[in-house]
Amino acid sequence: MESNELIIERFLSLYFFELERKLNSDKGLDEVKFQSEEANTDEFLKLFMKSFILTNNSITTQIKSLKININGINESVDVEELKRFRIEEVSIPSELTKAQKEEIAKKKTSVYTNPDLLLKITNGIDEFFESVELKSTKDNNIPGSSIQQVSPLEWVIFVKRNYKDTEVSIGHYINCITEKLPFPDRSPRPQIGYKTLKE
Repeated sequence: MESNELIIERFLSLYFFELERKLNSDKGLDEVKFQSEEANTDEFLKLFMKSFILTNNSITTQIKSLKININGINESVDVEELKRFRIEEVSIPSELTKAQKEEIAKKKTSVYTNPDLLLKITNGIDEFFESVELKSTKDNNIPGSSIQQVSPLEWVIFVKRNYKDTEVSIGHYINCITEKLPFPDRSPRPQIGYKTLKE
């Protein structure tokens, strides 16, 4: 019997692959405001992603099976099995309940921080929760989270924006860390890069 964690990882690998393609072909992100009264804010991005994910909440590919590389291992995956899963709810930080925060804290080995998005995934019987980080940049590299807060295998939706258009890349947090490691206030904050994740 396979672990639920492995099945959810397979589902999210294929789901986020599809979501990235949909986000990059949809022009809705071009309309998202990233500033509000002189301050940078990701509140509009969170609300956009919540709505977009709920509208595109399952795997839609017609492929029956495929090979996915998960944690360095190539696996054959039955896509029909993964199609039983869907994202039922998406919560932003202001919507998290005390019970949800406790559940997130149990799964973390790092210091607790509210996730940008919390996905509630169901297969019609069981419920699973996954946190997602949102990052955005105008250029490429930005300071990442402090080393005490990082969950290396947490999913990240990375948005690169400029005056013309917006691009998205999705993957695990560890895959967007560059080789630079600044130490502001004696707390290492690995630099993360959009291009690093995309590659």
